[in-house]
Amino acid sequence: MVRLAVLLVAMCLLVPVSRARAGEYPSICRAQSVLDVMAREIHKRDYYARIEPRLVDEVPEAAQNTVWCGVVVWSLRYDARFAVGVPLGLCEQHAFRVRALSNGYVVRYLR
Repeated sequence: MVRLAVLLVAMCLLVPVSRARAGEYPSICRAQSVLDVMAREIHKRDYYARIEPRLVDEVPEAAQNTVWCGVVVWSLRYDARFAVGVPLGLCEQHAFRVRALSNGYVVRYLR
């Protein structure tokens, strides 16, 4: 019986435990459906742009269900005047306003 108790205590101590998230809300800007819409909007303007998900910032607005999302985009520019035949990598910032509804999100491109 003692061995079983020691084994159970050892298992409980060695099992990885996820961090408690009481009172925290998941990030709206990092939701996959929101990222897909943002990527689609950015691809309309720049085909070579790619969103860096680690660099997505979320700022709450006055309305409870609305947030402002700042997105850093890695883009390639081909400019023959500066680099002949070599693409130039650029980091650009884009802004979106996302409103959370009961059945999804409304994403609006700001810049």
